[in-house]
Amino acid sequence: MRKTIYQVLAVSLFVVVLAPVAAFAQLEDPMEADVPFQFQAGQTVFPAGRYWIERVNTGDPWTLTITSPDGKSRAIVGALPINSVGIVPSESSLDFDRVGNNEILTEIWVAGTDQGYRLLEPRFKTESAAQNKHPRRVHHSVAAHPKPK
Repeated sequence: MRKTIYQVLAVSLFVVVLAPVAAFAQLEDPMEADVPFQFQAGQTVFPAGRYWIERVNTGDPWTLTITSPDGKSRAIVGALPINSVGIVPSESSLDFDRVGNNEILTEIWVAGTDQGYRLLEPRFKTESAAQNKHPRRVHHSVAAHPKPK
């Protein structure tokens, strides 16, 4: 009897929690963006420049790579699904928070859908917030477009 209850709970949990995530829109094609300032993504600090954003592999839609074309700057970052509540951007973009003098990549939005990614916060941002250095929302959306093939 207990085993049956646990099985029903496990299936219910999957349907309620995990099934909507599987249906969430994903970054199907790599993006390219020119970021005109130094920024941080995960634990990596990137110089200003052109970057490609893409999924690590098709089986894991929530792990992304950010790479410079020359491959010298690269980070693998975790992300969570987010929704813009019905606002559908006409172009893809990267959004940043400013903490002190640091720009931190926080969100990636995909054109044509109200769904995007919220990057997991780097330790620096969490520690700064704990020291009452609350981030100021800076909305310089840097345009992104499909990566050339």
